[in-house]
Amino acid sequence: MVIMKCKGRLIGLFRQEIKLILLKNPQNISTPPKKRKYSNEFLKYGFSVTGDEDCPKPLCVVCGEILSNGRMKPSLLMRHLETKHPTYKQRDISFFH
Repeated sequence: MVIMKCKGRLIGLFRQEIKLILLKNPQNISTPPKKRKYSNEFLKYGFSVTGDEDCPKPLCVVCGEILSNGRMKPSLLMRHLETKHPTYKQRDISFFH
């Protein structure tokens, strides 16, 4: 028997039951998060890159904040620029070089 926590409760399940639950609900099986890659296009949002090749992280060239790899989406980078640095929003890409 295996003791698991489910919705705040401890429940006991036999291994056979666990296999059935996972087969019926494959979304319960966690997959590793998608690793995003840096694009030079992100410089127009004021972001360079830091970290290693396997898991690059966006680096804001204005404030120096390092965001997580999962935030390396154009919409999220633009949101950072618009909310934290609204005066730099209309700057040309050459400003961030």
